[in-house]
Amino acid sequence: MADLATQAPATNTDAKTDSGQTVILNKQFLVRTNERIPYLDRPDSVAYAAEDLQSPERPVFVLVCDPTVPVRSDLLTGMMRRACPNVVSPRMTGVIKLPGRNDSRMAIVFEKPGGTPVYDGLSQGGKVFSWQDIARTILPSVIEALDQLRMRGLTHRGVRVDNLYYTDSSGTSVVLGECCSAPPGRDQPAVYEPLTSAAADPDARGEETIASDLYALGVTVLALISGEDPAQGRDPATLLASKLALGSYGALVGSQRFDTALNALLVGLLLDDPERRWNLDRLRRWTEGLFDSSQRAASSRRAVRSFSFMDQEYFYPGLLAMALSRHPNEAVEVIGQGRVEKWFRNVLSDTGGADTVREAALRFSSTGENRVSAELIARVCLALDPEGPIRFDHVSTTASGVGSALAQAFADGDRKRLKSMSELFRSSLLLELSALASTGVSRMLPVYVCTALQNYVRDRTGVGAGLERCLYELNTGLACQSSLTSNGCPISLARLMSSLDRAAGADSMPADALLDRHIAAFIASRDKSFEKYLLRVSRLPPDSPLRTLEIVNVFARLQKGLRTGPLHGMTAAAARALQPIIDRLKSTVRREVLTRNLARLVSTGDIGAILSGLDIHQAAKTDQREYVAAVAYFQALGERINLLRNNGNYRLLMSIQQGYWIATLLALIGLTVSVSFTVFGFAA
Repeated sequence: MADLATQAPATNTDAKTDSGQTVILNKQFLVRTNERIPYLDRPDSVAYAAEDLQSPERPVFVLVCDPTVPVRSDLLTGMMRRACPNVVSPRMTGVIKLPGRNDSRMAIVFEKPGGTPVYDGLSQGGKVFSWQDIARTILPSVIEALDQLRMRGLTHRGVRVDNLYYTDSSGTSVVLGECCSAPPGRDQPAVYEPLTSAAADPDARGEETIASDLYALGVTVLALISGEDPAQGRDPATLLASKLALGSYGALVGSQRFDTALNALLVGLLLDDPERRWNLDRLRRWTEGLFDSSQRAASSRRAVRSFSFMDQEYFYPGLLAMALSRHPNEAVEVIGQGRVEKWFRNVLSDTGGADTVREAALRFSSTGENRVSAELIARVCLALDPEGPIRFDHVSTTASGVGSALAQAFADGDRKRLKSMSELFRSSLLLELSALASTGVSRMLPVYVCTALQNYVRDRTGVGAGLERCLYELNTGLACQSSLTSNGCPISLARLMSSLDRAAGADSMPADALLDRHIAAFIASRDKSFEKYLLRVSRLPPDSPLRTLEIVNVFARLQKGLRTGPLHGMTAAAARALQPIIDRLKSTVRREVLTRNLARLVSTGDIGAILSGLDIHQAAKTDQREYVAAVAYFQALGERINLLRNNGNYRLLMSIQQGYWIATLLALIGLTVSVSFTVFGFAA
């Protein structure tokens, strides 16, 4: 529990000043909620002007985030601890309540770029960039930024032309925009994504590697030197098909012509094979004028004979994988017929791929079960497109993108995607992929994580388990999504308790109603020591008084470990939950005493004090034991009364027995009187 104490929220929020147009965040930053900064907005976040009250000379802005979208917590924490050069870096996080809104949201304070967006000039018809501009203004700053992130084991995943800003009005250097407020790659247009993640859902693209950032840099350079948006007028599916057929360079550059230096740069950065793509060292040499012309990127492997599916001819395995995943019923049929295996073996000359398809078909033959069919198609698609995403039913995700994909499914309330995610975790697919180091999955999604996810979804009825547990284990930067805490945006256990305290006070609900599936999963994921207490709750029937006591015990331990101070809303909720248990006691005196003590202890705001001061569990056991004894005693009396009433011999026997008892008593009294006279007579 020692670690819990350190989780007190770095968030002192919601102090409003003036006429509701400003908010003080963390007692340091003045947020002007009436001053938007549209060019710093993100698809799921809104940028506001702000001022650092302690250092007014340092320009800052605040990004207010969507509470259903997980932030990149590791990146956020690392960059707050040590800012990354040439990247718009976070200064502080907090929770803010905007004027006119009931809910609270996470806010991130960033250093504000000193200059304007680089793309402004291009979008307004300004001059395009020359190779000298790229070499002197753009690349040195970006190379340093990406190198610093690489050394920390991080990626930017937001390199694009509209996320570049000049550092000042001179326009001689640039900074990369922020990359913390949303899952990696989520905000990227599809054109900036390499083939390894382009086919994944936007919210499931994952961290990937620095090679993905360098690919996005290549697309950014193309936009700067051409003055055009490379994705203009092309939907993601068509664009991906072009990349597979022509290679990224051929699909994006097309017939455009550039000088030798720029052409070499584009070819090197747009290579589809991440192992051959230029690295930072080659990029540095290019800025110094030292480069060699890389071989132009080839297209994906093209079969000599097409595969016919759904009245379409497919020469590229990657495109066939996309088609199979979109038409599962037909895909199961052609796989079962052995056509895909034969195409691998006879046309692609890929014996390993053919064996994989054959084994999958034998192991996961269609049984009418959706999960089995989905796993079969997923395995065949991975054989066709080994570097592509995991295509499982309604989900297409990279290994490191499963967490953000799950978060989006919960945010959308998409039951189909939630079911697909549950079936994916329950299957052995992720576990088997993680065990194969060559796939790269083991780094993004280790074996122990896959095993844990599998166990959580299999124990879907357990308190603190199920798909909700997977959600918070995979998204450490996500606030608790319970409807009970929507007004508090709890990003830590301490913040959770304060949110629940407000909810309990406002809605007058008992404590046992405050432990829903999301809250239980959030608690267990943030502190594993609570798993055993939640397990006790799971083992008890829903209507059991002992279950209520165990739930109250969970919150009592949280309050003690977090040292939150008095929680009057939660103690009142605990009292409302415990009072029905007291009312069930048989002893009138005991009920009255416990009720008076409960009313007295509620005022302390200490949940643990209520439990220890009342010891209801022991009181209930004692009450039950005494009640059983009393019932047995009165039952025995009743039996004797009935015998007296109905049995003459028994009445005679009892009369004789009572006569003997009375005679004995009278004799004892007489003896006592005689002895007294004798003693007192001698004394006289």
